[in-house]
Amino acid sequence: MSQDIKQRLICELDSRIARLQRHQECEDVVKSENPYEQMNEVMSKAIGLPLQKELEDIKRFVQNL
Repeated sequence: MSQDIKQRLICELDSRIARLQRHQECEDVVKSENPYEQMNEVMSKAIGLPLQKELEDIKRFVQNL
């Protein structure tokens, strides 16, 4: 794998991991009358941490290529 592609993948993974971390740390709860928006907020909090861990695993894999 070319070093340029590898570095670009790592940068993109870092960006996505950081966004997930910010979302997990955010204490603001979306107050909405729409039950679908409420459900979306709850689901994003529930899957955010496992998704972050998966992205970190992929990043480690790419770093070891």
